[in-house]
Amino acid sequence: MTGLGRTRRRDTTQNMITQQLIGDWLHETPFKPSAVVMSDGSRYTIAHPEAAIVSRNVIMIGTDMESDRFARCSILHVTDLVDAAPKS
Repeated sequence: MTGLGRTRRRDTTQNMITQQLIGDWLHETPFKPSAVVMSDGSRYTIAHPEAAIVSRNVIMIGTDMESDRFARCSILHVTDLVDAAPKS
């Protein structure tokens, strides 16, 4: 996993992250490598918008595209959406 940078701006009146918010975030132009932060502190980097699939309750994130491995993350446990820090 890569380190994370600053949090992206989002509507501060919204108390929870939703399917719609994640979908909008993934389709921002231009796309920037990003990460999903979970309630247990784990972070999943999304290097490309096609590496994530958002459904009503779950976001599937490609963690190792060469071996087709995915992390299945409940949207209820997503606590933040952040920019991934550039690799140094």
